[in-house]
Amino acid sequence: MKAVNTFNNLIKHKNSSKNKNQTVIIGDGGLGTEFIKKDLNNKQAPFTYNLNKPELVANIHLDYLKAGSKIITTNTFSANQLYLKKDKNYSNLSTSELKNEVIKINKSGAKIAVNTRDNFIEENPDQYPALIAGSIGPTGSEEAIFPDKNSNQEKLVETFDNQIKALISGGVDLILFETFSYHLELKAGLEALEEYDLPAIVNMSFDNYTNTNYGTDIDDFANLINNSAKNKILAAGFNCITPEPGYQETIRSFIDKTEIPLSIYFNAGKPELNMKTGQTVYKSKDNYFQEIKSILKLNKPETLIIGGCCGTSPNTIRKLQKLI
Repeated sequence: MKAVNTFNNLIKHKNSSKNKNQTVIIGDGGLGTEFIKKDLNNKQAPFTYNLNKPELVANIHLDYLKAGSKIITTNTFSANQLYLKKDKNYSNLSTSELKNEVIKINKSGAKIAVNTRDNFIEENPDQYPALIAGSIGPTGSEEAIFPDKNSNQEKLVETFDNQIKALISGGVDLILFETFSYHLELKAGLEALEEYDLPAIVNMSFDNYTNTNYGTDIDDFANLINNSAKNKILAAGFNCITPEPGYQETIRSFIDKTEIPLSIYFNAGKPELNMKTGQTVYKSKDNYFQEIKSILKLNKPETLIIGGCCGTSPNTIRKLQKLI
């Protein structure tokens, strides 16, 4: 796979950060919280910006590239048919119309990221090109609760397949499965990916230190990764988790059960609701860097992907680059 070779070359390249015996590839940070900063009045899902305000999406990608990100995530989180079907702005559309919206949103999101990366490299030829990761999140659908039932399983795989195809048509280098809480739903996504010559980074979000609200534990996650096709998964780990010391044991347990590069995208801090504005804020942002320092002390794996999730910004990534 081309992306696997690019990933391996990125590890060796001078732009990658070295930390003792480890190579650290720096990802990007939050998209949704960046949109909120720049467009406080928007009430629609962030992926609608791909069609309505593509220049805003491109500017955020560019900010992350300038900050040092080597993996750029497309603005396509949860842009799938089952999720759109629940959105009041799309709920009246037919199945074929929903599918067309999925294609438009994902293809546009991929092209925005790819074009921004390519333009950045043209102006900065000394930089090794960042990888473009097509973001796929959970469906938020009842079908995902019992995916082992034949009809639900088929619907989930088809849903992820449609999104993957659209992202590929837009030129992504790999797929990023992120913020999944149920390993069986994630499994459906990986099954859909088997049909394509494209690798993935796989991140789950644990609601506490031992499991998710769906009951998925570390063994479930590790077994899913270990049973996946060789070279199909570039890295695996966690995103959208609070930077707390308790998650260090969660992470150590996972890497003890797997032999694969680790991917970590902490939130900026613990989410709290601002009662005056109605917005979610992330306090104790220093905790993010404290927990990253703990990750950097791990003896394995040799390769780490470290980025940020909710509340993190290009400035976070810039500080992360200096830390490493």
